[in-house]
Amino acid sequence: MFQIGEFSRLNKITVRTLRYYDEVDLLKPYFIDEESGYRYYDADQISVLSSILLYRRLGFSISEIKGLIKNTENRERMIRYFEKKQELINDEISELQKTEKELEKNLMRLKNGGKIMENNIVIKELKEVFVASMRKKIKNYGDLNKIYPEMGELMRAEKLTCAKPSYCFTLYHDKEYKESDIDIEICEAITELKEDKGELKYKKIDRVETAATLFHKGPYEILPELYSQVGDWIEKNGYEIIGLARESYINGIWNEKNPDNWLTEIQIPVKYKGK
Repeated sequence: MFQIGEFSRLNKITVRTLRYYDEVDLLKPYFIDEESGYRYYDADQISVLSSILLYRRLGFSISEIKGLIKNTENRERMIRYFEKKQELINDEISELQKTEKELEKNLMRLKNGGKIMENNIVIKELKEVFVASMRKKIKNYGDLNKIYPEMGELMRAEKLTCAKPSYCFTLYHDKEYKESDIDIEICEAITELKEDKGELKYKKIDRVETAATLFHKGPYEILPELYSQVGDWIEKNGYEIIGLARESYINGIWNEKNPDNWLTEIQIPVKYKGK
């Protein structure tokens, strides 16, 4: 048999933990000397302790470990214990993935010069930018995906150099929300201005001191709802809209097949009413 200190060294576990396992009836000493009070453990308890340490690493609670040890020979019950734990861990992973995505979005806001605010709305500056643009009226929002390739072909024909980091966005010129005959302008940031050629126009878009912005990761169908969220925030926080709304496309159909991974930023120029 092993005294508690020897058993501790052998199994790389503290005496304090062994005493705790004794207190909670998880692993009691094989024998306690009544005169000295020394605790002794049997060699057969090494495998029991190894199982306990494994279950602890897997995240099982003390009460769950008691059940596992009690049912070591009952394969069906052991399987149920592990399946239940796996289900709980998968739920935790799912929640952690959601948290990771939220952290990723907020980190991107900070890296883009913004600050974190309630409802994920961020106030930040939009820098002056040279753009190549193409303005059209489209029948519906689905036609946007037809305009982007057309714009790309014109830019390649003109051998334009896109700015780094890339900045592609849509301006909406209608004074009200429309579901058809929508007046849009596709803009791509470039390094220098050139002479207009056909539908391809060049211009400088001035710096915007403050813009209310919101990132969205996922399909475009939810964007109208997000515009409403931004508009509501603007009104409630004492701002007013002073320019055209932009949709900035960081990831989209051109580089990501899965719509769940598309990343868009709504940008609305605003000013504080108190100014």
